[in-house]
Amino acid sequence: MVGAFDRTCASYDCSYIVSTTTSCAAFILPHLDLPVLRLVRLALGLVLATTASASALDYRIAVLDDGRCGFQRNCPLAIMATANIEKDEVQNFIAFLKAEAASRTRMPRDLVIHSGGGYLIGGMRLGLAARKLQLRTVAGRVVGGEIRPGLCASACVFTLMGGRTRYVPQGSHVVVHAPWEGTSDNQQALTPEVGRSVRDLLSRYTRNLGVSPGVVGLIMSVPHDSNRRLTANELSRFKLATQQ
Repeated sequence: MVGAFDRTCASYDCSYIVSTTTSCAAFILPHLDLPVLRLVRLALGLVLATTASASALDYRIAVLDDGRCGFQRNCPLAIMATANIEKDEVQNFIAFLKAEAASRTRMPRDLVIHSGGGYLIGGMRLGLAARKLQLRTVAGRVVGGEIRPGLCASACVFTLMGGRTRYVPQGSHVVVHAPWEGTSDNQQALTPEVGRSVRDLLSRYTRNLGVSPGVVGLIMSVPHDSNRRLTANELSRFKLATQQ
């Protein structure tokens, strides 16, 4: 039996999402007159995380039950993603969807993410996958069938941007800071030249996804070894939250 996940992937060509960095670049920045591939390759090694180390992102299907699903219990489904974002996160995400396809006939329309961050390129490509699949992204957790506040920090914010619509429950923490290079034991701030290139890349990424590129200036202004929680006003102003 071909499940809803397989049909959706066929419809949106999931292989395109997980292909080479060249295709990724073409999708992130379709009409640029600058060396896009160089910028995307540069971003491959950058990290955006609030924690030095954590487990890889874990996926599960969660049922959203607000008590109004009816006798047939056709409750909406969500993809719950928890923990850190890996460099090749989009491959893990698509593998999860394909594994679920055999036993599922309905496609979840929400990607609910609770993450302290991880690799910048992983967060960006996961955001692109969410947009290709027309998912709503939610910064939170699913507890007892309900969406509850959670954490979406650093690289997770770029995944949140990918949602067709974006929801930040009251009480959720959306946290930003500048990316860094190196290892968790030897974090290094970006050089001015690299910082300018990354800012340019991220501005185009946000603009293409309908998010105000002004948020990039704020992100890059926060030291990599610090963090800043965005206010409700900023979430609305930067179009990171499009749904109340």
